Amino acid sequence: MRGIYRNLTERIKIYNQKAYPEKGTTDPKEVEKAALSVKELAVSLGMHRELGLDSVLNVPYTEEEILKIENFADELAAEKVTGQLYTMGFHTRLPALNRPFTRWQPIR
Repeated sequence: MRGIYRNLTERIKIYNQKAYPEKGTTDPKEVEKAALSVKELAVSLGMHRELGLDSVLNVPYTEEEILKIENFADELAAEKVTGQLYTMGFHTRLPALNRPFTRWQPIR
């Protein structure tokens, strides 16, 4: 999962560097450009729907909205996936559902 969100993490890192430079002052145009870049990728991943954010690509996200996206992406990347991989919209194979339950038997 981490690979999916690597580009988003990089764009958020760039945004943070532009918004909070170590030296000098912030350039509002550069911050806006970086925020739009984060928004473009977040919308393409569909995160805006999950977080209730807008999808208008010419209006940048605010600092709070970018923080929401960053936290959400971290949560998804760190989430444990058990069993077989699940793909949204695809049903589990029927043989897997109809397989009989076998109880563990001790060795004699």
